[in-house]
Amino acid sequence: MENDIIKIFKVKDPSWLKEYINYSKERKYIPTGYMELDNLIDGFYPGCLYLIGAWTGVGKTTLILNLLVNLKNVRQLVFTTEVTASAYLEKMLSRLSGIEYKFIRQNTSLIHNDLIPILNEFDINIVDKYKPEVKDIRYCLDRIKPQIIYFDYFQNVGTNPFIINKYVEYTKKVEEIFNLAREYNIPIVLASQLKRPTGDSANKRPEIWDMKETGKLEESAHVAMLLSKSPNGLFIDVVKNRNGPVGEFELKGEWSINKLG
Repeated sequence: MENDIIKIFKVKDPSWLKEYINYSKERKYIPTGYMELDNLIDGFYPGCLYLIGAWTGVGKTTLILNLLVNLKNVRQLVFTTEVTASAYLEKMLSRLSGIEYKFIRQNTSLIHNDLIPILNEFDINIVDKYKPEVKDIRYCLDRIKPQIIYFDYFQNVGTNPFIINKYVEYTKKVEEIFNLAREYNIPIVLASQLKRPTGDSANKRPEIWDMKETGKLEESAHVAMLLSKSPNGLFIDVVKNRNGPVGEFELKGEWSINKLG
């Protein structure tokens, strides 16, 4: 009986080579909107897993927000687990309009009057659920059919409360999300919260081994980035890139309007 799970391709098979060439023409990456980052990783490739790691309050949500608004006419899906969809919308409007987030939050009538039209060029879908499970992600994939997914943040993926060993549970979730990226052939961007160091390490920038406790997240990621505050904004350190170079660069931050770069 033929195995319908394992696929074996012969590289000299003309029919498969033709299929590969046609697939390669359609396999286009999505630019991030940041030239420095695109110079390193090209952009977001279908079927790949991208990791953004940082300590609490450094700027994970702000970076993902900016990645969202850098892309127009791209169907995007974001799971926002720390803030409500309405709060996320207000942050997005602040970024796009240049009006301070605090002012928009205190004057919500603006949202219904002057600012909503600036969203017309975007196809952004927000899932507002604190502990989404993998089945929820699959449901949204089938319904929305996005071209890219962002998850803010990974530790809030629904886990089994009866499993004490979170490393084992996180490893399982990483494998499931990685398989979703492959199955649906889309890039998935995961923000991950790092455990804040103590002692002499508290003032240092994070390093790749700070991700080790989140299951096999760092191992599975095609690209891993670490964030840290800089005097002018945010350092982005690409510490892992399976298909290219690593490196770091700085984005200027205007935190009052959630703007990076």
